[in-house]
Amino acid sequence: MRLADITADDIDDWYATLLPAAPTRRSHTYALLSTVMRSASTGRRALISESPCSAGPRQVPQVMTMPRTVDEILQHADQLAARFEDYEPDPTDGLDPGAVALLRAAIQERSDAERHVLDAIKAARAAGMSWSAIGIFVGTSGEAARQRYGNKVA
Repeated sequence: MRLADITADDIDDWYATLLPAAPTRRSHTYALLSTVMRSASTGRRALISESPCSAGPRQVPQVMTMPRTVDEILQHADQLAARFEDYEPDPTDGLDPGAVALLRAAIQERSDAERHVLDAIKAARAAGMSWSAIGIFVGTSGEAARQRYGNKVA
């Protein structure tokens, strides 16, 4: 098949069967093809009139943004805890029920620990402890501790 004969439908058909069990590799493979096709369609010596990849793949996975603030982390931990608490393992899906139970417990412990740290920082600030001293205990500088927890304990 010549490069000029490749159509957007050909790309879509190829993409639909490409590495369904490896979404990251699938995305990287498509990005590489898209780069090659874009390069072949630009410049004075373009090999094709336009890239058949220009519209991009039709199926775009949903991306979760990483929680950054303490509130976002606590909210995310609660959401994960609820998901794990509500999850009932299906013997046919290949997940080990013991591992799922351990994950449930770990997520709940993490959520509880975040709340415990926040409560301890509130108590430390109420007792007059400096942000510098708090930073030492939480493993950051005083300024980083103040930026992360300051508005939560005010």
